[in-house]
Parts: sequence; structure tokens; C-alpha cells
Amino acid sequence: ESTLMYEYLNTSGDYFTFQITGATAEGSINEWWKSDGTLSGTENLNETFPVLSDPFNRLELLIDGDVFYSRYENGVKEFWRTDGSTEGTQKIFDAINGESVSSANFLPMDSHFIFYGITLGNDYETIYVASFNLGTEEVEVLSVSNSHSTFYCQAGDKLFMTMKDVTHGRELWVTDGTASGTYMVRDIAVGDEDVLIGGSGQCIGNDF
Repeated sequence: ESTLMYEYLNTSGDYFTFQITGATAEGSINEWWKSDGTLSGTENLNETFPVLSDPFNRLELLIDGDVFYSRYENGVKEFWRTDGSTEGTQKIFDAINGESVSSANFLPMDSHFIFYGITLGNDYETIYVASFNLGTEEVEVLSVSNSHSTFYCQAGDKLFMTMKDVTHGRELWVTDGTASGTYMVRDIAVGDEDVLIGGSGQCIGNDF
């Protein structure tokens, strides 16, 4: 008898990825898969990227044939990149501004990826949005919120989110992964009042 769970369903470029865990008569299973929705386009990523067999490694993104994954090491969340080979596997970062990353979400772009909803250490009241350049492998902080963001939505090549600062309160922000392309869309609740945008918002094409 087999007991399997399908978890961490996520989109990554032209594919979606997911994890299969559980137990069969042959033993335990910890596999990461990608699929384009067809039988021929569905494959076990563990065969190409052996590091994903480690139960402490979690697939975050699949970009241009490389896997980006996270793992906890001595209480610190580390982010790694691999092409499937030993020499092509390296840690890319484990801190922002010298502080360890506790959690983050990921969104692939053309030459970089955005990671957002970032918490550092045990500070869950300050949330960061940052960009990772795939070429230079540099991390750039794009915005900082004074409270937890409650809404994220990708529309085209942009990420919409709610962020809060002392001047405007919680408002709708947008980023394209660059500093100049990260800004408040509009001061909807004028002044330092908060506007509440819940998780019911949906992105359709380039709009939401």
C-alpha cells in the first residue's frame, strides 16, 4: 500500500513544479517533478538534479535549465543554485544586509527573479521585497514594509502587493524587479490610513 502526498505546486516559466512525498512498499519517496501539462513534458527532476533527493532541500524555481532551491542549515535558510553537477552547485546567498532570511516567496523574471514576503530573523513585522540578478548574482532590496504584506499578485511582468510605510499607511505597490520600477501605485486611502486588499484579488493577463 502506498501513501503519497502532492505538495508545493508552483509555476516556474513554462512549467509547473510539485513535490511527491510519502511511502511505498519499496521505501520512502521524496521527489520533485516538473510538467508542461503533457505526458512527454512531465519528468522527475531528481534524476537530473540529485540534490533535490535531500529532504531538507526545497525547490523554489526552475530557470533556463538551472534549479534554485532553499535549505535550512544550522537554523539559517540558505539559497542555492545548481545545474545538476557537483561543480555547478553553489550557495548564492543566505542573508540580506547581514541578517539571515527566515522565509520568502519567489517569482521568475527575464534576467532576474523577485523574492518577496521576506522576513529576516524573527522580525515578522518588517517585510522585504528584493531582486536577484541571474548574471551578477547580486541581491538588491527593492522595498521595505513596516508590517506584513497581505496581497501578492503577478500581472504580466509585474508583481502587485500591499506595502506599508509611516507616510502612506498600507497601500498598493508594484515592482518589475528593479529599483526604479518599484513604487506605490496610488495613495488610495489618503494620508497614513490603511487600504485593505484581501486575498480574493485575481490577476488576469496584465490586469487584476
